[in-house]
Amino acid sequence: MSNLQYINMDNFDVSVTGKGKELLRSVLAIAMIDYHHVLAYMEDDSPGNPGTRRLHLYWYYDENNNSIKLPYPFNIDQCIEFVWGWLQNADYGSEPDINGSCSKGWKIGGSKGGGWSHVIFTVEPVWAEHHK
Repeated sequence: MSNLQYINMDNFDVSVTGKGKELLRSVLAIAMIDYHHVLAYMEDDSPGNPGTRRLHLYWYYDENNNSIKLPYPFNIDQCIEFVWGWLQNADYGSEPDINGSCSKGWKIGGSKGGGWSHVIFTVEPVWAEHHK
């Protein structure tokens, strides 16, 4: 993905629901196009999925926003391993009852991180639905 150029816009947004580590790698390469290092993270409760936590990753550490400073800046490869490990240990809640099957997936969302939040992206564990 080395051919990607800087976006350099304040309302750049990524929203992808998927599964698997390779797709996660591709999505994070796009989400991190302007910010090549993650400096901090924070967990909180997902408003749309009670009992499930989500993970926010920041390009800037601000001790006033309850984020946790990483021991060193994470590049994209380190960030992928961190997010993947977090997902492997996440509580997905109850598997939905659908006409088919489900597997563990994820949702990447959030804006480029402009403004006050400094968020590059947010990760949420979601059930990938495979209908019949």
